[in-house]
Amino acid sequence: MTYHFKLTVEKFELALSALEDMYRVPKKQIVTMACRQRNIVEARRMLIYYLYNVIGVKHNHMHRYIEGINHATSIHHCKKLKELIDIYPSEQRMFNEFRERAGDFNDKLARLKVMDQQIAIMQCEIRDIIKQIKND
Repeated sequence: MTYHFKLTVEKFELALSALEDMYRVPKKQIVTMACRQRNIVEARRMLIYYLYNVIGVKHNHMHRYIEGINHATSIHHCKKLKELIDIYPSEQRMFNEFRERAGDFNDKLARLKVMDQQIAIMQCEIRDIIKQIKND
């Protein structure tokens, strides 16, 4: 397996272990396109999004990390998770939790940025709840 210059073997294994724990799926199923069970697809989608948006792996190089994937599938999964993150704050929290488990936030500044994002998400949720209460 050839690794991207920002991605070490240890970091990739740590990311896979985090997804394995979060989604309760074997690593082997995350890195192959053989299974289409929902939790496996969601774990794989998060890995693809992470590799593309955080690490910088190009779509046409995604096959180096996920067996049987093509660039179109990689593009689709990145767009889909971006949409989900924009619509559902819980998806943003899930992705942040994944990054934290994967060891992405070892420095304090990165942790503070994530906490700031989480506060903003919670403020939006609180506003929505207050609007619902006022409308009822």
